Parts: sequence; structure tokens; C-alpha cells
Amino acid sequence: MKFGTLKRISKEAMSRAGDVPKWVDALLEPLNDFIENVGLALQGRLTFDENFLCKIVTREFSDGVEIEINPSLENQKNLRAYGVIPLSMDGLSFDKFGWVQKPNGNIGVTFDLDGGSSATCTILILLR
Repeated sequence: MKFGTLKRISKEAMSRAGDVPKWVDALLEPLNDFIENVGLALQGRLTFDENFLCKIVTREFSDGVEIEINPSLENQKNLRAYGVIPLSMDGLSFDKFGWVQKPNGNIGVTFDLDGGSSATCTILILLR
């Protein structure tokens, strides 16, 4: 389904149907903002880092060497990882990927790279 053009609801358009109460002005601005944001989301403009509780991290990984990463966000220190998704590996591929939860809340991430001894890898850490 293709999403059509969004139009703002205006007081002028509503007045064609009759008298419009004064309180409608206070309702229209937040309603129009909400409709605009939903429209943008439905047009495929959602991003992980702006719309989901997650952290995107880029680090230099060596083949088979675990790197410890703190998954917490600056303003929310008690968050824990419940999933890690590899996003990019400097154009390389990997044979194995794994992560473990550490007792201190950090995670250990390991890439077994295919075709290289190290790579700049980006991961998406899903948080809760």
C-alpha cells in the first residue's frame, strides 16, 4: 500500500462545517504533529537508534578475540542487553559470532572473521 499525501487539519477547513469552538486551536497543533510523525514512520523513516531502546557500537575486532562492551546508555545505567545483531564487518564476512552477558552488566562480543585478521565491526545492542 502506498501512503498518500498528508494534509494538516486546519481551523479554516473545519469552519466550513459550522462554528468552531475556541478550544479547537489547542487540539489541532498536537494532533497535526502526531499525524505527521505517524506518516513519516509509515513512509519508512524509522531508525533503530531514534525509535528503539538500543545502542549501536563500532569497534575494531581481531579474529576470535572477545571485546568487552558496556551496553548502558548515558542516561540509563541499569539497562541490560538481551540481543546483539552484527551490522557490518568492514566488507568481510564471519564464520561465527557470539556474545555473552558478564556479571558486571557488560557484554563480551566475539567475531570469527573469514578472510581477515581484524575488521571494524558495527553491532546493534538491543536493550531492556
